[in-house]
Amino acid sequence: MVRGASLAVGRPEDPCANSAGALRGHVQGRDRGLAGVIFFSGTDVRAAVSPERAVEAVREAFIAHARGEWTMPPKVYVPAYPAGDFRAMPALGAGHALLKWVTSFPGNPAPGLPTVTGLVLLSDASNGMLEAALDAAAVTALRTGAAAVL
Repeated sequence: MVRGASLAVGRPEDPCANSAGALRGHVQGRDRGLAGVIFFSGTDVRAAVSPERAVEAVREAFIAHARGEWTMPPKVYVPAYPAGDFRAMPALGAGHALLKWVTSFPGNPAPGLPTVTGLVLLSDASNGMLEAALDAAAVTALRTGAAAVL
């Protein structure tokens, strides 16, 4: 993780504390250009978000989505057959736009590459500025586990 960055999880001053954005990256004193985008590795995400907090955040996210506070267009598959495919999962709400971008290439383990890779990108919905990128595997593991509990 970049110095000066933290992962905000349910802080009162965080506008996403009570929505799906509770897992969002928050950077204090950040550069507003692309060079200022902060990356949260899987280790960073797992260290910042406990399984208990993930359950709480996912519950809040499901409620916000049911109320219409978040929109989630259908997942888009971009085939790259026979090798694999790309998947785009957008969402918009609470002043943020998110995109989960995941690849699935089943033949990748043969040359020593992971089958699935991806990022969750977080942007400010008022100006389009990219704020953070998070490891999708860690975010997905937390979300999937939390959803199973609910």
